[in-house]
Amino acid sequence: MAWVQPLTRQRQLRWSYSHIVEEYIVGLDEDIKAVVVQLVNEDKTCQVASICGMGGLGKTTLAKKVYHHSDIRRHFEGFAWAYISQQCKARDVWEGILLKLTSPTKDERDQISKMTHDELAKKLNQVQQEKRCLVILDDIWSTEAWDLLSPAFPSRQVSSKILVTTRNREVALHIDPGGFLHEPGCLNEDQGWELLQKKAFSRKDPDFRICEGMEKLGREMVARCAGLPLAIIVLGGLLATKETLDEWDIVHRNIKSHIGRGRKQGQQSRVHEVLALSYHELPYQLKPCFLYLSHFPEDFDIPTKKLVRLWVAEGFVSPKYELEGDELLEDFAERCLVELINRCMVQVGVTGSSGRIKSCRLHDLMRDLCLSKAKQDNFLHIVNPWGRNEKADSSTGNLVCLETLNLETIEELSWESTVLIPTVIWKMKQLRHLYLPKWCNYLTDDKLQLANLSNLQTLVNFPTNKCDVRDLLSLTNLKKLVLNDPRDFQDFGEIFNPPNKKLNSLRSLTMKTEMLSFPDKVVDVGQVVQGCPRLHKLHIEGRINKLPDYQEFQAARLPRISSCLTKLTLWGSRLVEDPMPVLEKLPNLRVLRGWEAFIGLQMVCSDKGFPQLKSLLLRGLPNLQEWTVEAGAMPSLFRLEISDCNKLVTAPHGLKFVSMLQELEIRWMPRAFKHRLEEGGEDFYIVQHIALECFKTYVDIVTSFVLINGMERPYIGEVEVVLENALKMQESADASTDAAKKDMEEF
Repeated sequence: MAWVQPLTRQRQLRWSYSHIVEEYIVGLDEDIKAVVVQLVNEDKTCQVASICGMGGLGKTTLAKKVYHHSDIRRHFEGFAWAYISQQCKARDVWEGILLKLTSPTKDERDQISKMTHDELAKKLNQVQQEKRCLVILDDIWSTEAWDLLSPAFPSRQVSSKILVTTRNREVALHIDPGGFLHEPGCLNEDQGWELLQKKAFSRKDPDFRICEGMEKLGREMVARCAGLPLAIIVLGGLLATKETLDEWDIVHRNIKSHIGRGRKQGQQSRVHEVLALSYHELPYQLKPCFLYLSHFPEDFDIPTKKLVRLWVAEGFVSPKYELEGDELLEDFAERCLVELINRCMVQVGVTGSSGRIKSCRLHDLMRDLCLSKAKQDNFLHIVNPWGRNEKADSSTGNLVCLETLNLETIEELSWESTVLIPTVIWKMKQLRHLYLPKWCNYLTDDKLQLANLSNLQTLVNFPTNKCDVRDLLSLTNLKKLVLNDPRDFQDFGEIFNPPNKKLNSLRSLTMKTEMLSFPDKVVDVGQVVQGCPRLHKLHIEGRINKLPDYQEFQAARLPRISSCLTKLTLWGSRLVEDPMPVLEKLPNLRVLRGWEAFIGLQMVCSDKGFPQLKSLLLRGLPNLQEWTVEAGAMPSLFRLEISDCNKLVTAPHGLKFVSMLQELEIRWMPRAFKHRLEEGGEDFYIVQHIALECFKTYVDIVTSFVLINGMERPYIGEVEVVLENALKMQESADASTDAAKKDMEEF
């Protein structure tokens, strides 16, 4: 009998938490109304109403509000509430319901206790036929549990009703296929914030006012809870112990660990325990399917086609399972996914026009449970990101039919660590997507051979120092390429000579350099675009002496680059000449991001330039003093960010003509720049057409500090602060290096 104890404690846990949630109710008015209307309806053909949803959604809370609703109390004569355990004992449930419906005397109680199983079921059935009763069956987990209980409930049309709560949609449909099924939604952002306030500030002074910073952090944390009331209340209980904005910020940065550490944090452990019930109840064949979802990143939309094929490939769905008719293994795997969705353990992401599920996802808390159980059952191993000398299995080369190989996730290592990669990848001729670690060594001195991988479409972290870059010309289907090592970028450009050698299929190219380690390395953009004429996305980190003239873009040797390029990132280019006259002529450029891309004094965007540009980022232009935007330039611009351009006096006057501009962010700019653009400032007319909530300013909290260790502007990240607090810091920061260090560490 000892094994019953943990489940009993979990059941008591649910009781106590149902009570806690009921004290903080938000967003249930319409749900209550819908269920009440159905129950008081005189239609005797619908005897069962069901509330279905995942654990912690508020099903029990909703049922209790319905149970005590004035219309319900007037309509029914008898009331009973029964909690249904996973080890359902029909007699105990029946006896408890009968006692509540009949309010028997002591002698009658004794008679009830002496009834046989069949006599008790018959008596309970009779009572529900003789008077109008409402019975709540809370948390039925399986169809088998209902089959055990059903003999005590009327099978013909009567005035009594049953309200069921369940996590399994199939249970509701099994109980009464024609019954009423209600599936409450999660709380929206405003409802979640309202619920969080009720819990987090319940013990605060009535005159307490929530500052803007707390609300912003609170709303972002509520978003992490995905509208799950129980999760929001747990978070609110944590925040109720935090008094200051700084303490809220710490929780905000560590919300995942605060929720995930529930086992050691008292109340917070209850969320994990409630969610864990869903896992423990799973049929054995569904458990590995569920645990496999832990492989996918957080908040990731998982394509269902890919998922079911992976399940089949891993052997989780095999011929030993009974298939229906001509059903394929993939069809059975899809049924497994639908079962997990019906049990509310997996959420539907995107559905097609036919109603077919195209993608699914895991709620954050459910993913935490998934990871916890996967590690506990040795289903997967989480690689220590700071481990040293991680070595990929040499048996990797035996996977000759593999289409995707992702080794990137084992590369989050310290600078002293490396990853050893076996030089057998060349055998995997069916490979389509290869993600290598950023930093890796190989088991031999031989270079990694990739020329045989003619089907390769994605190659991430191509090590130019460990491969022959000429192999790339054999990858005729390559669509996405990421180069990491700057030392051989010149070789990469030279492989396109003579000009007829091209990567014609390449759509996305990223060239990342270590600018601190190799500051003198220069990327020849002309050679790059010459060899990759159909690029849509180009990301270059590193020095660029000169952009190709627009005439070069239009020349025969670069016939398509001008019309194809839609996204361009230049990081650390340090161009001497203004790049805008060249870039503004790219007809389909939609996103332009420049970070330390230009070291000149003046920049001009001319009339009719950037016809399709929607997003522009200008960051770290240390010498820029004047930026001119002529009328008619950037007519489609929607979002603009200006950051860390300390010599720029004001925003360009021509922005007032950019009527499509909806979002403007000012980061790490002098206070004088910001004040000129504020309402009442001399240049407010430039930005007055932008909605106030979309005009965001961020204050550089470092520029007023003294030098630290000889660094002119120590980088501490982009810290968003309330303006008043930042100004106070700037005014108080003066002489001491140690004081400046301490202030920055607090941020």
